[in-house]
Amino acid sequence: MVIFDRLKILFSKTGKSREVDEGIEWEEFQKSLNYVIKKYNLFKEALTHRSYFSRKDSEKIKSNERLEFLGDAVINLVVAELLYEKYPDINEGELTKKRAILVSRKILSEKSNDLNLGKFVLIGDCEEKTGGRQKVSILTDTLEAVIGAIYIEKGYKKVRDYLKNTVYKDFEEIFDKEEVRNFKGELLEYIQKVQHKTPKYFLKKEEGPDHYKTYTVNVKIGNKIFGTGKGRSKKVAEQKAAEKALEKIKNLNEGK
Repeated sequence: MVIFDRLKILFSKTGKSREVDEGIEWEEFQKSLNYVIKKYNLFKEALTHRSYFSRKDSEKIKSNERLEFLGDAVINLVVAELLYEKYPDINEGELTKKRAILVSRKILSEKSNDLNLGKFVLIGDCEEKTGGRQKVSILTDTLEAVIGAIYIEKGYKKVRDYLKNTVYKDFEEIFDKEEVRNFKGELLEYIQKVQHKTPKYFLKKEEGPDHYKTYTVNVKIGNKIFGTGKGRSKKVAEQKAAEKALEKIKNLNEGK
């Protein structure tokens, strides 16, 4: 972490004092972020979009672009490390695909929305009038800048824990939504070509409370179960069952 420690020193020149808050409701912001701030000026910078210069003297206020740059690097490193630990049997190519999903502007803007960062970001009048608080680019940049600020204030271990437990606590849910390969369609096409049959999906069980259910689905071809999948929705469970069935049947046919 030597490089990151040096970056931290270079970026951490913002004082600890709680000066002009530019209208930011700090207590509400900290609750939304689930994080206790010490360096208020640092986080004011993290929340300042470059368009805000149209409202203020640019010599007296900094935009969040430098913190965004730093936060982007931190997020990429943490995500790579978390994926490496969570999926020990996945090759480099698949890890790269998963990281691309997790650090995409789509996912980062959604996570920024979850933290309600759009409410607190400081933007210019034009951006305000054109819905800037909900723009994907502004939401993404703001989250990256905030992560950069957390890194400067608390260091790598704390920002890693924050990303793991707050921003990326639902790895599997994200992948379930974003990995859109249609295994059910592939299985149907393959089976009808080699066996002229149609796969059937059956709900084996559902577990958990209504707001957090997990579904288990079996896929049968003829009278035999070829795959079982679990997911937070029946659709996801079916796709996972189809993926396993497709792999099993292809292996059986290739072994003939």
